[in-house]
Amino acid sequence: MSNKNTYWLASYPKSGNTWFRLFLNQLLGPAQQLNINDLPIQNTIASARLGFDVGLGVNSSDLLPAEIDRLRPFNDELFNDASDSHIYRKIHDAFISPNTGHPIISTKVSAGVIYIVRNPLDVLVSYHYHLNESIDETMAYLNGQGESKSQHPNGIRSQFNTFMGGWSHHVLSWIGQTQIPVCVIRYEDLLSDPLTHFNKATRFAQIEHTQSELQQAVDSTQFEKLKAQESKVRFAETPSHTSHFFRNGIAGGWREYLTEAQVQKVVSTHSNVMQKLGYLDNQNNLIF
Repeated sequence: MSNKNTYWLASYPKSGNTWFRLFLNQLLGPAQQLNINDLPIQNTIASARLGFDVGLGVNSSDLLPAEIDRLRPFNDELFNDASDSHIYRKIHDAFISPNTGHPIISTKVSAGVIYIVRNPLDVLVSYHYHLNESIDETMAYLNGQGESKSQHPNGIRSQFNTFMGGWSHHVLSWIGQTQIPVCVIRYEDLLSDPLTHFNKATRFAQIEHTQSELQQAVDSTQFEKLKAQESKVRFAETPSHTSHFFRNGIAGGWREYLTEAQVQKVVSTHSNVMQKLGYLDNQNNLIF
Protein backbone atom coordinates (compact mmCIF):
# COMPACT_ATOMS: atom_id res chain seq x y z
CA MET A 1 0.00 0.00 0.00
CA SER A 2 1.23 3.49 -0.85
CA ASN A 3 2.33 5.82 1.91
CA LYS A 4 0.37 9.03 2.19
CA ASN A 5 3.17 11.41 1.25
CA THR A 6 1.15 14.05 -0.61
CA TYR A 7 -0.01 17.34 0.84
CA TRP A 8 -2.09 19.51 -1.45
CA LEU A 9 -1.76 23.30 -1.59
CA ALA A 10 -5.25 24.08 -2.84
CA SER A 11 -6.74 27.47 -3.63
CA TYR A 12 -8.88 29.42 -5.99
CA PRO A 13 -6.52 31.37 -8.32
CA LYS A 14 -4.95 34.57 -6.99
CA SER A 15 -5.41 33.62 -3.35
CA GLY A 16 -1.78 33.37 -2.24
CA ASN A 17 -0.75 29.91 -3.46
CA THR A 18 2.41 31.20 -5.15
CA TRP A 19 3.43 33.17 -2.07
CA PHE A 20 2.88 30.10 0.08
CA ARG A 21 4.95 27.91 -2.25
CA LEU A 22 7.81 30.42 -2.24
CA PHE A 23 7.69 30.48 1.56
CA LEU A 24 7.66 26.68 1.68
CA ASN A 25 10.58 26.47 -0.73
CA GLN A 26 12.61 28.77 1.51
CA LEU A 27 11.66 26.83 4.63
CA LEU A 28 12.68 23.51 3.08
CA GLY A 29 15.97 25.00 1.84
CA PRO A 30 16.83 27.63 4.46
CA ALA A 31 20.43 28.13 3.32
CA GLN A 32 19.55 29.16 -0.22
CA GLN A 33 19.07 32.69 -1.46
CA LEU A 34 15.56 33.58 -2.58
CA ASN A 35 15.08 33.02 -6.29
CA ILE A 36 11.49 33.46 -7.41
CA ASN A 37 12.13 31.21 -10.42
CA ASP A 38 13.75 28.42 -8.44
CA LEU A 39 10.46 26.87 -7.47
CA PRO A 40 10.51 23.10 -8.04
CA ILE A 41 7.17 22.70 -6.30
CA GLN A 42 5.56 24.44 -9.30
CA ASN A 43 6.56 21.54 -11.55
CA THR A 44 4.11 19.20 -9.86
CA ILE A 45 0.89 21.20 -10.24
CA ALA A 46 -1.92 18.70 -10.49
CA SER A 47 -3.21 19.92 -13.86
CA ALA A 48 0.14 19.87 -15.69
CA ARG A 49 -0.15 18.02 -18.99
CA LEU A 50 3.54 17.13 -19.33
CA GLY A 51 3.80 15.42 -15.96
CA PHE A 52 0.66 13.44 -16.73
CA ASP A 53 1.85 12.31 -20.17
CA VAL A 54 5.33 11.36 -18.99
CA GLY A 55 4.14 9.71 -15.80
CA LEU A 56 1.49 7.55 -17.42
CA GLY A 57 3.18 7.11 -20.80
CA VAL A 58 0.20 8.43 -22.74
CA ASN A 59 -0.60 11.25 -25.13
CA SER A 60 -3.32 13.12 -23.30
CA SER A 61 -4.33 14.99 -26.45
CA ASP A 62 -5.89 11.70 -27.59
CA LEU A 63 -8.07 11.47 -24.47
CA LEU A 64 -11.46 12.90 -23.61
CA PRO A 65 -11.71 15.17 -20.54
CA ALA A 66 -13.51 12.48 -18.54
CA GLU A 67 -10.79 9.97 -19.41
CA ILE A 68 -8.11 12.40 -18.26
CA ASP A 69 -9.93 13.07 -15.01
CA ARG A 70 -10.28 9.33 -14.33
CA LEU A 71 -6.54 8.86 -14.84
CA ARG A 72 -5.28 11.87 -12.90
CA PRO A 73 -5.51 10.10 -9.50
CA PHE A 74 -3.32 7.29 -10.83
CA ASN A 75 -0.72 9.86 -11.85
CA ASP A 76 -0.92 11.34 -8.36
CA GLU A 77 -0.04 7.93 -6.98
CA LEU A 78 3.01 7.73 -9.23
CA PHE A 79 4.18 11.14 -8.03
CA ASN A 80 3.57 10.10 -4.44
CA ASP A 81 5.33 6.75 -4.66
CA ALA A 82 8.39 8.27 -6.34
CA SER A 83 9.18 10.13 -3.12
CA ASP A 84 10.33 8.78 0.22
CA SER A 85 9.25 11.98 1.96
CA HIS A 86 6.34 14.37 1.90
CA ILE A 87 5.60 16.29 -1.29
CA TYR A 88 3.59 19.49 -1.60
CA ARG A 89 1.58 20.00 -4.78
CA LYS A 90 -0.33 22.98 -6.05
CA ILE A 91 -3.90 22.54 -7.28
CA HIS A 92 -6.59 24.94 -8.47
CA ASP A 93 -9.23 22.33 -9.39
CA ALA A 94 -12.34 21.92 -7.29
CA PHE A 95 -12.22 18.71 -5.25
CA ILE A 96 -14.79 16.82 -7.33
CA SER A 97 -14.48 16.46 -11.09
CA PRO A 98 -17.78 17.25 -12.86
CA ASN A 99 -16.70 14.82 -15.57
CA THR A 100 -16.52 11.80 -13.27
CA GLY A 101 -18.34 12.73 -10.06
CA HIS A 102 -15.28 11.61 -8.11
CA PRO A 103 -12.32 13.42 -6.51
CA ILE A 104 -9.90 14.88 -9.03
CA ILE A 105 -7.01 13.69 -6.85
CA SER A 106 -6.06 10.37 -5.33
CA THR A 107 -7.31 10.36 -1.76
CA LYS A 108 -5.39 7.12 -1.18
CA VAL A 109 -2.06 8.96 -1.14
CA SER A 110 -3.25 12.29 0.27
CA ALA A 111 -2.09 13.11 3.79
CA GLY A 112 -3.96 16.41 3.84
CA VAL A 113 -4.77 19.67 2.13
CA ILE A 114 -3.75 23.18 3.06
CA TYR A 115 -6.58 25.30 1.68
CA ILE A 116 -5.52 28.92 1.14
CA VAL A 117 -8.47 31.28 0.90
CA ARG A 118 -8.75 35.01 0.21
CA ASN A 119 -11.53 37.60 0.27
CA PRO A 120 -13.31 37.06 -3.08
CA LEU A 121 -13.44 40.82 -3.67
CA ASP A 122 -9.64 40.99 -3.66
CA VAL A 123 -9.49 37.77 -5.68
CA LEU A 124 -11.72 39.39 -8.29
CA VAL A 125 -9.44 42.38 -8.77
CA SER A 126 -6.26 40.31 -8.86
CA TYR A 127 -7.75 37.72 -11.23
CA HIS A 128 -9.00 40.53 -13.49
CA TYR A 129 -5.42 41.70 -13.96
CA HIS A 130 -4.14 38.14 -14.34
CA LEU A 131 -6.66 37.24 -17.06
CA ASN A 132 -6.47 40.66 -18.75
CA GLU A 133 -10.27 40.73 -18.86
CA SER A 134 -12.76 43.25 -17.53
CA ILE A 135 -13.99 43.11 -13.94
CA ASP A 136 -17.42 41.98 -15.09
CA GLU A 137 -16.00 39.28 -17.37
CA THR A 138 -13.80 38.03 -14.54
CA MET A 139 -16.77 38.07 -12.18
CA ALA A 140 -18.43 35.48 -14.41
CA TYR A 141 -15.68 33.05 -13.40
CA LEU A 142 -15.82 34.01 -9.74
CA ASN A 143 -19.60 33.67 -9.63
CA GLY A 144 -19.91 30.35 -11.37
CA GLN A 145 -18.38 29.71 -14.78
CA GLY A 146 -15.09 28.78 -13.24
CA GLU A 147 -12.96 27.00 -15.83
CA SER A 148 -9.35 28.04 -16.25
CA LYS A 149 -7.90 29.39 -19.47
CA SER A 150 -4.35 28.07 -19.20
CA GLN A 151 -2.92 28.25 -22.69
CA HIS A 152 0.52 27.59 -24.15
CA PRO A 153 1.73 30.14 -26.74
CA ASN A 154 1.79 27.53 -29.52
CA GLY A 155 -1.90 26.79 -29.04
CA ILE A 156 -1.48 23.54 -27.08
CA ARG A 157 -2.65 23.80 -23.51
CA SER A 158 0.17 23.25 -21.05
CA GLN A 159 -2.40 22.44 -18.38
CA PHE A 160 -5.69 20.60 -18.54
CA ASN A 161 -8.88 22.61 -18.31
CA THR A 162 -9.32 23.20 -14.60
CA PHE A 163 -12.87 23.08 -13.31
CA MET A 164 -13.18 25.34 -10.30
CA GLY A 165 -16.84 26.30 -10.20
CA GLY A 166 -17.56 29.63 -8.57
CA TRP A 167 -15.56 30.84 -5.59
CA SER A 168 -18.05 29.47 -3.04
CA HIS A 169 -18.29 26.14 -4.82
CA HIS A 170 -14.51 25.82 -4.84
CA VAL A 171 -14.15 26.68 -1.16
CA LEU A 172 -16.85 24.28 -0.03
CA SER A 173 -15.64 21.48 -2.29
CA TRP A 174 -12.38 21.38 -0.32
CA ILE A 175 -13.24 22.46 3.21
CA GLY A 176 -16.50 20.52 3.23
CA GLN A 177 -15.12 17.17 2.10
CA THR A 178 -14.29 14.56 4.74
CA GLN A 179 -12.02 12.19 2.81
CA ILE A 180 -8.74 13.91 3.69
CA PRO A 181 -7.79 16.26 6.55
CA VAL A 182 -7.91 19.97 5.73
CA CYS A 183 -6.25 23.03 7.24
CA VAL A 184 -7.80 26.36 6.22
CA ILE A 185 -5.41 29.30 5.99
CA ARG A 186 -6.72 32.79 5.24
CA TYR A 187 -4.51 35.01 3.10
CA GLU A 188 -5.38 37.94 5.34
CA ASP A 189 -4.08 36.09 8.40
CA LEU A 190 -0.80 35.35 6.63
CA LEU A 191 -0.48 39.09 6.07
CA SER A 192 -1.39 40.21 9.58
CA ASP A 193 0.36 37.50 11.62
CA PRO A 194 2.58 35.46 9.30
CA LEU A 195 4.55 33.59 11.96
CA THR A 196 1.45 32.21 13.65
CA HIS A 197 -0.38 31.17 10.52
CA PHE A 198 2.52 29.88 8.43
CA ASN A 199 3.45 27.88 11.53
CA LYS A 200 -0.11 26.52 11.75
CA ALA A 201 0.17 25.29 8.17
CA THR A 202 3.63 23.76 8.52
CA ARG A 203 2.72 21.92 11.71
CA PHE A 204 -0.33 20.49 9.96
CA ALA A 205 1.91 19.35 7.09
CA GLN A 206 4.41 17.72 9.50
CA ILE A 207 7.28 20.00 8.48
CA GLU A 208 9.91 20.14 11.19
CA HIS A 209 11.66 23.47 11.63
CA THR A 210 13.03 25.79 14.25
CA GLN A 211 11.53 29.15 15.08
CA SER A 212 14.51 30.87 13.49
CA GLU A 213 14.06 28.87 10.27
CA LEU A 214 10.41 29.87 10.19
CA GLN A 215 11.32 33.51 10.77
CA GLN A 216 13.92 33.41 7.99
CA ALA A 217 11.46 31.91 5.50
CA VAL A 218 8.81 34.49 6.39
CA ASP A 219 11.25 37.39 6.20
CA SER A 220 12.79 36.34 2.89
CA THR A 221 9.42 35.98 1.17
CA GLN A 222 7.85 39.26 2.22
CA PHE A 223 5.74 40.60 -0.63
CA GLU A 224 7.89 43.68 -1.20
CA LYS A 225 10.97 41.48 -1.55
CA LEU A 226 9.22 39.29 -4.11
CA LYS A 227 8.11 42.37 -6.00
CA ALA A 228 11.60 43.87 -5.89
CA GLN A 229 13.16 40.73 -7.29
CA GLU A 230 10.53 40.57 -10.03
CA SER A 231 11.47 44.11 -11.07
CA LYS A 232 14.91 42.71 -11.98
CA VAL A 233 13.98 39.36 -13.48
CA ARG A 234 10.70 38.19 -15.01
CA PHE A 235 8.81 35.63 -12.94
CA ALA A 236 8.23 32.45 -14.93
CA GLU A 237 4.51 32.28 -14.09
CA THR A 238 3.76 35.85 -15.20
CA PRO A 239 1.11 36.02 -17.97
CA SER A 240 2.47 37.19 -21.33
CA HIS A 241 0.26 40.30 -21.40
CA THR A 242 1.77 41.88 -18.28
CA SER A 243 5.19 42.68 -16.88
CA HIS A 244 4.49 41.67 -13.29
CA PHE A 245 2.91 38.88 -11.28
CA PHE A 246 3.33 40.35 -7.79
CA ARG A 247 1.08 43.35 -8.26
CA ASN A 248 -0.27 44.50 -4.90
CA GLY A 249 -0.71 41.80 -2.26
CA ILE A 250 -2.64 43.80 0.32
CA ALA A 251 -5.96 43.06 1.99
CA GLY A 252 -8.87 45.32 1.09
CA GLY A 253 -7.37 46.70 -2.11
CA TRP A 254 -10.67 45.99 -3.86
CA ARG A 255 -12.05 49.26 -2.45
CA GLU A 256 -10.02 51.21 -5.00
CA TYR A 257 -11.32 49.27 -8.00
CA LEU A 258 -14.86 47.96 -7.57
CA THR A 259 -18.13 49.81 -7.90
CA GLU A 260 -20.81 49.41 -5.25
CA ALA A 261 -22.88 47.37 -7.71
CA GLN A 262 -19.98 45.01 -8.36
CA VAL A 263 -19.34 44.60 -4.64
CA GLN A 264 -22.98 43.80 -3.97
CA LYS A 265 -23.09 41.28 -6.79
CA VAL A 266 -20.15 39.37 -5.31
CA VAL A 267 -21.46 39.63 -1.75
CA SER A 268 -24.98 38.53 -2.66
CA THR A 269 -23.59 35.51 -4.50
CA HIS A 270 -21.10 34.42 -1.85
CA SER A 271 -22.47 35.80 1.43
CA ASN A 272 -22.94 32.42 3.13
CA VAL A 273 -19.36 31.32 2.60
CA MET A 274 -17.98 34.81 3.23
CA GLN A 275 -19.71 34.76 6.62
CA LYS A 276 -18.42 31.26 7.32
CA LEU A 277 -14.85 32.40 6.71
CA GLY A 278 -15.12 35.72 8.51
CA TYR A 279 -15.22 38.08 5.54
CA LEU A 280 -18.71 39.27 6.51
CA ASP A 281 -20.26 39.70 9.92
CA ASN A 282 -23.74 38.35 10.67
CA GLN A 283 -25.26 41.57 9.33
CA ASN A 284 -23.45 41.13 6.00
CA ASN A 285 -21.06 43.99 6.76
CA LEU A 286 -17.65 43.58 5.15
CA ILE A 287 -14.80 42.96 7.58
CA PHE A 288 -11.84 43.19 5.21
